Amino acid sequence: MYNLIMASDVKLLKKEGNEDMIVKAAQFTILVKDQQEAKQFYTERLGFVVCSDMEFGPGSRYVTVAPREENETLFELVKADTPAQIALIANRALIKSWSCLKQTILKETTKK
Repeated sequence: MYNLIMASDVKLLKKEGNEDMIVKAAQFTILVKDQQEAKQFYTERLGFVVCSDMEFGPGSRYVTVAPREENETLFELVKADTPAQIALIANRALIKSWSCLKQTILKETTKK
């Protein structure tokens, strides 16, 4: 149902063995079939908060959620419109990594 496709303002930290580790990202864009369904999933199942939910006209909606209200990292829920975008949603492998990503984000935000 959901597929991470882009991260903006990403900061990397070099680890041993020349591997990069993401230590901060400002916004992730996630393609979704249905923005309302995705919003409910992130808020009701994962405990996120809605940061913005604005309509800009018929079929145009901007929705962002975050693990906490004061969190710097946002997840933008974008409706998949093209066949290529819809095909990306079919790849669900990334959602299995969600718990690890959530733990990393929460650790970084609690260090402040």
